[in-house]
Amino acid sequence: MRTLDQNQIENIFQELRDNISPEHGKAIIGLDNVKPSHHEFESLEWRYRLGGYTEALCACDILSNSVYESAIAEIFGQRPMDGADRPGRKHKYSVDIKTEQNKQFTFDVPSMNPLDAYFQLTKRIAYKTIPGIVSVLVYAGFHTDRKPDSSPLRSFEKDELVFVSLV
Repeated sequence: MRTLDQNQIENIFQELRDNISPEHGKAIIGLDNVKPSHHEFESLEWRYRLGGYTEALCACDILSNSVYESAIAEIFGQRPMDGADRPGRKHKYSVDIKTEQNKQFTFDVPSMNPLDAYFQLTKRIAYKTIPGIVSVLVYAGFHTDRKPDSSPLRSFEKDELVFVSLV
């Protein structure tokens, strides 16, 4: 992990603010609440808070994935990895999550196979915050490439789900 000075941190937060539409004022206020105070600059806590918050903004389509990945690379001092760097993530899958409230959430998850796609999704904070999950369907290809009549490669019903909120 690299050390960031106050200017670098300000630039990261300004870049994120610039990429959030003004209509999402509460998201910008939330972003400001995640910002570290001067004595926190060296800690990891604010970096993980920011990472989780920006991931949630991506899940809500408030922030683009590329802006999120760029910010994560900056705060953790890593370069973004592409598919060539991670052979276990070379296959494209999309995952639909259906809830008791008849809501559907869709995530794109590069992984090794359909089972791995679901397990990779369970590691994301956005997944862990979805209440009342009743089923998870894994499809070939990313969501934008999926045909309307596509059948899932793998489905997981309520009794097979892992790491779900019991609330």
